[in-house]
Amino acid sequence: MATIASDPERVRVRTHDWSVAHVAGIVSYWLIIAASYLTYGFLFYYAAKEKLFDDSGTMPDLARRPQRGSPGQVQSRTSGESSPTSRV
Repeated sequence: MATIASDPERVRVRTHDWSVAHVAGIVSYWLIIAASYLTYGFLFYYAAKEKLFDDSGTMPDLARRPQRGSPGQVQSRTSGESSPTSRV
């Protein structure tokens, strides 16, 4: 069983310290967190703004073409070529 303190004056209860320094620390912490999220949001917005809003969402030519060897690349094969899986 748990041991109960026999002297009630020796039991310390934690309370919140609502001093000016403590409140200022909490406020500054949340202001820094909010400023970080706002900064990242503005950076992502302005990076994407040119392509999404100014260019009507059109892709540049280099990004539109599939890159060599990428899974999305469509390869046309002639009947004389063998597939890469049939090579021994």
